[in-house]
Amino acid sequence: MPPDAPPPSPPAFYGMNDPAGAVRQDGPATTPSTVILFKAYAALMLAAGLAVFALGLTMLLVPTLSRGTSHLGLSGILTGTFYAALGTLQAVPCLVALFAKPKPWVWTFDMIIVALGMVICYCWPLSIPLLIYWTKPEVKAHFGAK
Repeated sequence: MPPDAPPPSPPAFYGMNDPAGAVRQDGPATTPSTVILFKAYAALMLAAGLAVFALGLTMLLVPTLSRGTSHLGLSGILTGTFYAALGTLQAVPCLVALFAKPKPWVWTFDMIIVALGMVICYCWPLSIPLLIYWTKPEVKAHFGAK
C-alpha cells in the first residue's frame, strides 16, 4: 500500500464480529442501546413513582376538601403519608439517573435502580433483560466502570 493512500474504510457492518468490549476508535463514540433502554426504563419508573406520590397526596387532600362530614382519621393520614413518601423514594433516584453523566459510580447507581425494579413483579419483563445487558463490557466501557 502506498504511503499517501487513504486508510481502508471499515466494513459496512463494523463491529458485528468484534470481540466483546471492543470500542470503535475511528469515529465518535456512540451511546450503547442498553443505556438508551435504561433511560426509557428510568422514565417509566419515574412516572410510576410520581403516580404513587399523587395517590398519597390524593388520599391526604380529598377527605379534607370534601364538603361532607367525613374526616381524615389517623389511618388515612398514615397511609397517605406512606404512599407519598414511597413515591418520592422511587421517583428521586430515577430522576437523578435520567440526568447523570456517564461516570463509574453512575453505572453502579443505575444497576441498583434496575435491581430494585425486580422487587416489583410487573417490572420483571423489563428489569431482568436490562440487568443482563447492563453487565456487558461495552456498557461498562461507556461509563468507564471496571
